[in-house]
Order: sequence, then structure tokens, then C-alpha cells
Amino acid sequence: MKLSELQEIWQKDCQLDDTKLDVELLKIPNLHSKYLGLYNDEALQLKKLFYEKKKLLKIKTIYYAGKMSQVELEELGWEPFMFKIIKGYEPKIETYLAGDDDLIKTDEKYEYTKLKVEFLESIIKSLNTRGYNIRSAIDFLKFTMGS
Repeated sequence: MKLSELQEIWQKDCQLDDTKLDVELLKIPNLHSKYLGLYNDEALQLKKLFYEKKKLLKIKTIYYAGKMSQVELEELGWEPFMFKIIKGYEPKIETYLAGDDDLIKTDEKYEYTKLKVEFLESIIKSLNTRGYNIRSAIDFLKFTMGS
């Protein structure tokens, strides 16, 4: 799910009907369940991307170090790395890793998913305090009506 879609859904779900606070209070467990499910899905995806990123970093390090066999190169569909990197001289392996398109794409996916997880965490925190806020509003209404 895209971040923009999550934002749209939350924009609708976060609206409170202040004339039906009792109903809004009863909706909290369903909303919590909904966003906790989305959070779990995205958190699992984030973990998967984290390990995918580590694995790709290892493979690319071996590639740029020139230690990948021809069979491995053919399996991955890569051309041999034509430069010899000598320790202590520029450019270093880190330079190639930092500019590697595959690593950059994986990192972009990871950071995007991380942003979605953080957004869902903030929604869940908001839902955790929503009941208290609604109860406070109900108490205030009772007070202003003289009850």
C-alpha cells in the first residue's frame, strides 16, 4: 500500500462526529485493529527489506572486490567489474557501493517502508489516546449541561 493511500484512509478515519461521541468511542477498537494489522504488514515488509539490503550489500561487496566467479556473474546477469581496487587508494569499494543502482533502489524501498511504519505507529499512538480524549469531551459536555 502506498503512503498516500494510508494518509487518505487515515484522513477519513480520524474524523470525529462530535454529535455521536458514544459511537466514536465504540469505533476505537475496530480502528485500532485495522491500523495494527496494517502496521504489522508494513513492519514485516521492513524487516524483509532490511535483510534483503544486507544480503545485496554482501553480494555487491564481493562483486566490487573482484572476487565473484564467472558462474555467479552469469547467474546474476552481471558483467565482470573491470577495475582493480587497491586498499588505501581511491576510489574505495565504499564509493562504488554508495553509487550502486541496485543498492540505491533497495535503500529507497527500505526508507519508504520505514516511513509508512512510522506513520502507522503515530496513528496507533493517536488511537491509544483517542478514548481518553473522547471521554474528556463527554465529561465537558456533561459539565456544560449542568450534569
